[in-house]
Amino acid sequence: MSGEAIAYEAVDVARMVSELNITERSVARAFCVRGAEDFSLFAKLAAAETFEEVWGLYLAAPSGSEMMEAALAKMEELFPARLAAAETFAKVWGLYRRAPSGSEMEKAALAKMAALPDTSAEAWGLYRIAPSGSEMMEAMLAKMEELFSVRFAAAHTFDEVRELYLSAVPSGSEMRKAALRKLATFFPKKN
Repeated sequence: MSGEAIAYEAVDVARMVSELNITERSVARAFCVRGAEDFSLFAKLAAAETFEEVWGLYLAAPSGSEMMEAALAKMEELFPARLAAAETFAKVWGLYRRAPSGSEMEKAALAKMAALPDTSAEAWGLYRIAPSGSEMMEAMLAKMEELFSVRFAAAHTFDEVRELYLSAVPSGSEMRKAALRKLATFFPKKN
């Protein structure tokens, strides 16, 4: 190695970042400076206008850092409008998945999703993430039963009933048992 050693404090970090196209955090790591924030992320956060942009910066921030806290605060600010604009189950599901676990954002997205499932698959997805024994779990089971009953009445062929049986969840439910009993009608005993 050549050249004289230089202390981190004596480095023009902003110039290095600009000319070398690296992050401030990379420079800090090279000097073994711990806990240094990447100030370029703060600039990006200030310019971020969408929930998705801020979410990406939240993920890029070091765990427990000021940057992560700032991104979380901005996410919380942008979330209500983004949630209000999300009209489909898939869009609300995307917001739910991006919300930090246990946050008010996650709870709000879950509450909105509970009113949106139009398919058994959507209701099953919510059933699986609902706390055991919760009202949400009971509501999603009721929704699955409602959707099942419509399909059950319309199923007349072996393939339709078989598909109904395979998609009836949870395992061991009355829906699945009913589908199996209807499926059994295609297998009468031969005398």
